[in-house]
Amino acid sequence: MFWNEERLKWYFIASVYTKYHKNMANVLKSIIPKGESLMDLGSGPALLSLELKDYFKEILAIDFDESVISLLNKKIEKENIKNFKAYSFDCYDEKLFLNFSKKDNILFSHFGKIEEYFSYFKNFFNKRMIIIRNDIEKNIVYNKDKDTIQDITNYLEKLNINYKIYRQNFEFGQPLLDEEEAIYYLKKWYKENYIKLLSNIKDIDYFYNGIRYTKYYCKPKSTAIVIVKKEDLDEKI
Repeated sequence: MFWNEERLKWYFIASVYTKYHKNMANVLKSIIPKGESLMDLGSGPALLSLELKDYFKEILAIDFDESVISLLNKKIEKENIKNFKAYSFDCYDEKLFLNFSKKDNILFSHFGKIEEYFSYFKNFFNKRMIIIRNDIEKNIVYNKDKDTIQDITNYLEKLNINYKIYRQNFEFGQPLLDEEEAIYYLKKWYKENYIKLLSNIKDIDYFYNGIRYTKYYCKPKSTAIVIVKKEDLDEKI
């Protein structure tokens, strides 16, 4: 599984400190009308969808990782979020189509390969497919096995599918306890290249859940949101 206790800890605090998911939610609010429904496939801890809980009338989060969904359901119960449901389920299990109904919007945020999910889910939403990916060239992307936004737009253009793209750049760096954890973090994610990134570490004095963080790894995140409307797909089917 991708998620573990360490990664979740880093992810949660980075989201709170940088307000990254709140910023991304605000972009989506400017694109999608209020009061619709949303299915978040491969949601992970669903931090983006949680920021949208008061904007959509209904949100369904689905992820294969049972431990992450368990954490998400505890948060939903604790905060008494009535319009948000989360289930552990294999997104490519055919029973998905039987167990869950279509929503107005289907969200793929940093999810899989478009060659696999686009055709599979193209009939499983009512209004829009929302795709969020890193907006970076393939030759410099950290994980070369993942799609970039260029891969996605190239795929859609090859199929003559109309789409709209919205680009943004928000800070999504990492608060860290001290210099020791900062070096550990960089080595873990960037291996031998970590030395080149030490200059991106700055001093902070930040408390999260009663714990003091004294270092911050600065990292702007360039992403793009691609919107494919159902009506444009229907013309091609």
